[in-house]
Amino acid sequence: PTPFTDYLFPGIVLGSTIGILSLFVAIMTIRNSNIHPQLMIVQGFILMAWLTVQLMLNIDFYFAAYHLPLYGISMILIGIGIILIEGKEADHL
Repeated sequence: PTPFTDYLFPGIVLGSTIGILSLFVAIMTIRNSNIHPQLMIVQGFILMAWLTVQLMLNIDFYFAAYHLPLYGISMILIGIGIILIEGKEADHL
């Protein structure tokens, strides 16, 4: 069961928040921007929030979606790790 009769609006929201933001984060990471670790953390939390809302709305959670929480948690931990590593490197300068 789903609360949506049409998937256009949810698709646009997901495409813009998860798709476009992920592309932006990837570009900032490739360009080695100073804010890319923070962007990774934000993107990880957005992914986790989307999954939480999906489960709260009782939308079917298919087996293929079980890897998504791992991506969200990984993005958060990698972003935090980069911030910690860059902070230690700055201390040695």
